[in-house]
Amino acid sequence: MLKGLFDLGVDFPLRFSQIIPIIVYDEKKSHKIEEFLYNYGILCSAVTVPAVAPGKARLRLSINATHTDVHIDKFLNGINDAINKFDMPIVKRSKNEWDTFIKESPDYLLKLINK
Repeated sequence: MLKGLFDLGVDFPLRFSQIIPIIVYDEKKSHKIEEFLYNYGILCSAVTVPAVAPGKARLRLSINATHTDVHIDKFLNGINDAINKFDMPIVKRSKNEWDTFIKESPDYLLKLINK
């Protein structure tokens, strides 16, 4: 999931967690994207003021062990459609940033990734 989001260029903290915040910045846009993804068959909550600072609206994605590659692909396709439909902010990161993130990841997570 993280690699797919990274490749799409969405703005999210580069860290391992079952909760992945996708930063949208715009509160109205985040609610529109939440509804769009819901209609796409994806439950992903918009988080806005007062839960986050003004201008820091985001989508709250939660992933767990029951999600399959099919679920992940569906989400990535949905978020890609949302990027285009709602002009979501894109972050250009280098391959080196991803490589550094992986290199600095805990061994137990790398074992899961490299299965």
